Amino acid sequence: MRVVIDTNILVSFAIRPSRAFESIFDRIAAGGIPLVSDETLAELLTVLTRKKFRKYIPLDQSIDYWEWYAGISELVSVTETVVACRDPKDDKFLSLAVSGRADCILAGDGDLLDIGQFRGIPIYRPAAFIQAFPP
Repeated sequence: MRVVIDTNILVSFAIRPSRAFESIFDRIAAGGIPLVSDETLAELLTVLTRKKFRKYIPLDQSIDYWEWYAGISELVSVTETVVACRDPKDDKFLSLAVSGRADCILAGDGDLLDIGQFRGIPIYRPAAFIQAFPP
């Protein structure tokens, strides 16, 4: 299973770890791999290092988390730029999914979730992802 995970989900997991988020990564680790691009990794680092998140996670832990996620993921070279989301900042996730031949996108962002699926690639909320891919 090849999965694109949007920044919203990754930041939520970093600042508010929970069993639900852990089960998502357990499912992916058991039979798949997260996909990243230079652009999605850059966004994740930018967001994680924002001052407003220091009350939830120290800067060094944010960087460690980013390095962990980059290390467990497959870096995809985006070969097709998609322009399809009502929020153009989210097109990078669709581009990554298409270029990386993703099986699904895991999102917490309404602009992605409202699409439902893109070119046959389903877009799941965390709870729906857990139901779709039982342990």
